[in-house]
Amino acid sequence: MHPKNKLLTLILITTLIAVTGLLFTYAYGQKAVTEITYVHGWDPVHWHTNWPGVPYGVGFDEGVVECLAWFSKGQLMLYGKMYFVPWLAESWEWKGTDFIIHLRRGVTWTDGTPFTSKDVYCQYMIGKALGWPIWDFVTGIDTPDDYTVVVHCKTRTILAEYFLLYEYGRMTRPYHVYKDIVKLVEAGRLNEAKSKLYAFKPKTHYGTGPYKVVRMTASEAILEKRPDYWKKDILPNLPDRLRIVRFTGNEMVWAMYLADKIDAGWYVMPPSVYEAVRTKPWVYAIYIIGGVEKGTCPFIIPDCSGMAIYFNFIKNKYLLDVRVRKAIMYAIDRSKVPKGYETVFKPVDKPTSVLGPNEKGWIKPEIWEKIPAYEYNPSKAEALLKEAGFTKKGGKWYTPEGKPFKLVLISPAGYTDWTTMFSHVADMLKAFGIEVEFRPIETSAFWGEWIQRPDKYDWDLATGWWGGFNPHPYLGFYRDWIRYFYKEVWPVRAGDAWKSICNKYFRAFEVPGYGKVDPEKIWDEWASTFDVAKQKEFASILAYIVGNYLPIAPLVEKYLTVYASSTRVTWAPKDHWIWYNAPGRCAEMFFFQFFLGLAKVKKPAAPPTAPAPPTIPIEEIVKRVTAAIPVKEISEAIKSGLTELGTRIESAIGKVSTAVESARASAEAAKAAAESASKLARRAFYVSLATLILVIIFGAVTIALVAKRTAPAKPAEKK
Repeated sequence: MHPKNKLLTLILITTLIAVTGLLFTYAYGQKAVTEITYVHGWDPVHWHTNWPGVPYGVGFDEGVVECLAWFSKGQLMLYGKMYFVPWLAESWEWKGTDFIIHLRRGVTWTDGTPFTSKDVYCQYMIGKALGWPIWDFVTGIDTPDDYTVVVHCKTRTILAEYFLLYEYGRMTRPYHVYKDIVKLVEAGRLNEAKSKLYAFKPKTHYGTGPYKVVRMTASEAILEKRPDYWKKDILPNLPDRLRIVRFTGNEMVWAMYLADKIDAGWYVMPPSVYEAVRTKPWVYAIYIIGGVEKGTCPFIIPDCSGMAIYFNFIKNKYLLDVRVRKAIMYAIDRSKVPKGYETVFKPVDKPTSVLGPNEKGWIKPEIWEKIPAYEYNPSKAEALLKEAGFTKKGGKWYTPEGKPFKLVLISPAGYTDWTTMFSHVADMLKAFGIEVEFRPIETSAFWGEWIQRPDKYDWDLATGWWGGFNPHPYLGFYRDWIRYFYKEVWPVRAGDAWKSICNKYFRAFEVPGYGKVDPEKIWDEWASTFDVAKQKEFASILAYIVGNYLPIAPLVEKYLTVYASSTRVTWAPKDHWIWYNAPGRCAEMFFFQFFLGLAKVKKPAAPPTAPAPPTIPIEEIVKRVTAAIPVKEISEAIKSGLTELGTRIESAIGKVSTAVESARASAEAAKAAAESASKLARRAFYVSLATLILVIIFGAVTIALVAKRTAPAKPAEKK
């Protein structure tokens, strides 16, 4: 073979060996990763909404945040039992009026810091600045050691365990990060502590769960599994990674359902979407009204909630007149509000804030009879407005001052079910003669700002929750009527602008047989009342106030739509009570299926068999590769002064590129077989890399020398 052809052949062969080795090493050095996807909402603009001091106001119930104990709504709903599963707390007990919590050892935060009693103390103290209702019955907290928390209470309450261990026992704020805010609370400087909390922007999410947030953008969050998680036995059942896509609207979720891009979800489906999704081969279950008949679920799940009208009493003085609120209710045909979403909502019997299944059991018959049903009655609505001083001209209503009666209605834009139903409400009010502007608001901003700040934003009526996502009526009244009016929301967010109105108009309601009643005091007294008959009396009083005075106006009751795909996860049996735990915390329900051993991630399909690793010692491999590099031949070829080498190398490069592409494709096909050869791959990588570098060096030297030898002679300088 001619020396110049020999050189080109040697360069081509050694380059192919090196590149193929690198690509093969890459393919077999990768580990197959299991991943499942959820859709969750957060606010990329307003950080401090429902979780002040937590990035983007989202805690990630899917596996970052854990509670002291897990509460089963399903057990309460089905069997009437208050059922808890120890989580970060191993046990708890009452000693007199002291509630003692014994913490689990060996738990760490996502930054590696040990989880101790100081962290629980921190969480509760921050809650004091935020107006959490636990401080209605808690008088103080001690931490005698790292794993004991003593909560001193005024008295034992019916739901103390629920509030302390679960609802307000969600650990998101470690003491070593928030201690400066805690010191302000200890000093009694609550407003300053609250302001500092709302201004604080931690760099990461803190939690004790099996996942940590490794990346978060305006569109998605990536959560990776923690190998140091305290409950080691569930780690093999969990996916390596969670992908949380930010919710922007129901339409995006429906498209992902239809493409099998979501493993579990809890977003509504109108009948047309349900029919399109339910026949897909990957669908494991869809719990929905009508699903039992069509075989996608064994039962339907009450959401323990519904949609209500919230009134902006700060911006619109006319709404302070109960006759105006009643007129609005009589002008709405509730039977037509759920149109298009009959698979999700049913009209309430009466607007009481008591769930339909609980009405007869909790509201005394003599009180129930005195609560109006507000059947659609435009004539009655008209009489009430006229009684309040309004006039109607040319089919339009005018205020007592003679100005057009205008209302701005707002709803979260991404909740297409709510926007559809509230648009029906807007149309009914327009038909009645009220000038209405219906204004959907970006979802995150709606929940984080607009509805929480009636003093700041321009709206008159808003959609809001009622029912508390819990079957117990005590909690149903709390969320969101008591919570918004008297506790955590409007008194905190709107401040004095709301408090002055609340004290004047919403502190004394006349209730037959009970005189003037303050709802907050009734609710607070209920907390420490263990007598069931007395509890029902309190429930009846509050139901009467909601139904007759309409501080909020419940319209429809919601039933959950819960979706699960079987492609990547084996979920709990469809008839298990765990599914009843979905109301309010569906993401947590799915995570707890893994925690209780009811769910398990499916492993990826078996990869192609990896080639058996050679048994030649690495030293011998290095020796052979080194010997294979044709240093002598390359040097002799360079010395021979090959004038055509540059052209041939250029041609060879094209061949190398084609071969590399082929090698890359082959490597990708073998990529999943990583683990069997990973150690050898790392060693081979360095050998291949060294070979490639040497080839490149020799090639460069060759080209340079050839170019020098073949360059035209420099013309002689003229004298």
